Amino acid sequence: MYDEPIYPSSRHVFVAGVCSALALGVMGTLRWLGIPAGELVDWLVAIAGFWWLLAITIVPWNLYFGARQVQGEIVLSKKRGILVERDDAKFVQRTARRSLSAAIVLHLGSTVAFAAVAVSGLTTVGWFAAVAALALTLLRPAVRLYRHIAQALRAVGQRVKYPRDDVRTSLERLEEHSLRIDVIETDLQRDLEDSWAYRVEGQLAAVRKEIVVVRQRLDALIEGNEQAHRKLARDAERAAQRLGEDSAFLGNVREIIRFVKDA
Repeated sequence: MYDEPIYPSSRHVFVAGVCSALALGVMGTLRWLGIPAGELVDWLVAIAGFWWLLAITIVPWNLYFGARQVQGEIVLSKKRGILVERDDAKFVQRTARRSLSAAIVLHLGSTVAFAAVAVSGLTTVGWFAAVAALALTLLRPAVRLYRHIAQALRAVGQRVKYPRDDVRTSLERLEEHSLRIDVIETDLQRDLEDSWAYRVEGQLAAVRKEIVVVRQRLDALIEGNEQAHRKLARDAERAAQRLGEDSAFLGNVREIIRFVKDA
């Protein structure tokens, strides 16, 4: 995957804006001090040329290098037996070819345009911009080539220490996990007689029935216990009444005995 943005990043825009502001500030300061600083058109052409060279140095070249990097990934994928769509490969190849042509045309056209501005006598800054546009045509690929070599060396070092994951192995593991998921989904289907969910559902139904039976038995035991308690209460009350009657009878007997003795 390409690691650079296609368009100028916010950092590039910020730096370019700061440089432009500094250039205008330097021009204003020199004029305020009475030091010859050239015409205003020279500074404006220099700033406009700077922004234009920034754009043509980043956008088409980033497209080209991004497409070339994707081409390298496609070649590596084909070596590992990974299917790559033919339309995708053609699109990447076409993008690389067109972006390279656009970059070269923009640089050469900019060189000619800046030289024409200088020849017309509008400003001599055009010569410097023309040289910069021509030099960047070679400088930008040279810088990118250095970065590419550095990244390639770093990637080789990482592959030596940590071998790259094989896509086939990952796909096999993914397929194995997919099969396990299918088995789990089958076990979770309640309408299949051989599934785990169906068996658990049956066991839960049996447990629920047993719970109902146990609850009915418990209710019967509670009812029997209450009846037994009520019976014990009645028996105790009857026993208390009998005891009271017996106590009264014994009291009468004692009175009779006392009466006899006294007589």
